[in-house]
Amino acid sequence: MNSKNLLYLIYSCLTFQVKKITIKKISAKDFPEYLGAGERESIALARDNTAKLLMNDRVARKYAEKIGVKVIGIPAFLFYCKEKKILNISQLKTLISNLKAKDFYEFDSQIIKALLSKTKNT
Repeated sequence: MNSKNLLYLIYSCLTFQVKKITIKKISAKDFPEYLGAGERESIALARDNTAKLLMNDRVARKYAEKIGVKVIGIPAFLFYCKEKKILNISQLKTLISNLKAKDFYEFDSQIIKALLSKTKNT
């Protein structure tokens, strides 16, 4: 299966709903020390609110999934935004560039090609 087909498969499994939450004290003290404080808090917040978590760190993602948190990767989320016309090609290019420059996030070249390709809907 190529990357574009994989993204379509992932996209078809995604549903998003905006949910307002009230942040109470987050209990992330039982989480492994190898996770950063922000990762522990994000995972705890998603767990406590039965929310999906947008995350790019593989180790943190694996732990979150292990404890039942549904995690969405950045490429799948951007693909969703493209298909729903939340972001256009120009905005996607900017986001990809900023993620690379500011967060050192690297996309697979096939994923970039799929994200930036024009479809009949974009």
